[in-house]
Amino acid sequence: TDLTDSNLNTYLNNLKTSTGCDRVVIIYEACHAGSFINPVSKDNRIVLTATDIAHGSSVNPSWDWATFSEGFWGSIVQCR
Repeated sequence: TDLTDSNLNTYLNNLKTSTGCDRVVIIYEACHAGSFINPVSKDNRIVLTATDIAHGSSVNPSWDWATFSEGFWGSIVQCR
């Protein structure tokens, strides 16, 4: 099934209830991923998305990952 902002918000609320985890970082890569920002935002949640609400994500055929993931995780690995 498709992930909806409502489903994700429910999962995150259940995570907090079952584990007591109060701080969460959400990294979401999909077309129009920015549409998830407001619905899942709460105190102690950091939401990073590959795109805003109006744009699709992109894939570079020469990379193994989508453009956002390649740049983001590549920088993390290289400590940049």
